[in-house]
Amino acid sequence: MKIALAALVMVSAHGQDAREIVRQSVSKDMRNWPLARNYTYVEKSTTSELDKRGKVKRTQSETAEVIMLCGAPYRRVIERRGAPLAGKDEQRQESRIDKLSAEDSKDCAKRQAAVEKRQRKNREFMNDIPDAFTFRLLGIEKVDGKDAYAIAAEPRPEYRSPNDRGKFLSKMHGKIWIDKAELQWVKVEAETIDTVSLGLFLFRLNKGATLQFQQARVNDEIWLPRQVHVLGTGRLALLLTGGFAADIAFDNYRKFSADSRIVSTSEVK
Repeated sequence: MKIALAALVMVSAHGQDAREIVRQSVSKDMRNWPLARNYTYVEKSTTSELDKRGKVKRTQSETAEVIMLCGAPYRRVIERRGAPLAGKDEQRQESRIDKLSAEDSKDCAKRQAAVEKRQRKNREFMNDIPDAFTFRLLGIEKVDGKDAYAIAAEPRPEYRSPNDRGKFLSKMHGKIWIDKAELQWVKVEAETIDTVSLGLFLFRLNKGATLQFQQARVNDEIWLPRQVHVLGTGRLALLLTGGFAADIAFDNYRKFSADSRIVSTSEVK
């Protein structure tokens, strides 16, 4: 009886520790967000349409640099399907940049406020995570050569998110790796256990889809995304239906300054 009681106490304490680790990590991540606005970066996305056997039927790719224009991030496409933008496509990009650069400070302030409001709303669901799952500390594992807490996460059936973005949390389970020294998320592997939808027709993942997310420390002050991978069936922005694999790689983070400039494709790493 004493052994059983002791085991129960240990299991409860273990679960409590895991939840507290996650809670602190979410708090740390929320503090990353304001700093992230000081960085430009290169984003390369590759989307593959898959047949019923999982073979690639068609692949699309795009490279863009995300820079600050008029007080808000702007995604400037510099390459599509492995070739630099040219002709009318390039002209449209340049015209958009010229228009934003010419806006007065009042319009820029409005744009920045709108972007910050949208980003803040998109990240609200992060605060739900500590309460939305039951966590279990699996141990310490090495990730990129550093110690990380490996934590299993299972959705709590009774939890109801107070915001729309958080509703998909109950439809996923997975594993989180949290850097032991800095309590920042290093890696996430998740699987959908029900259909996940965002927006009316924007994005849908069917049951059994897998998602992977990785972050890395940048400039000794902030943790920023490094890679996102999604594999499954569903719908992707009205462009793809059925099976697909999507990869987004983030690279060349640079602290924004007045002389930050748009890179050419030959400079993209």
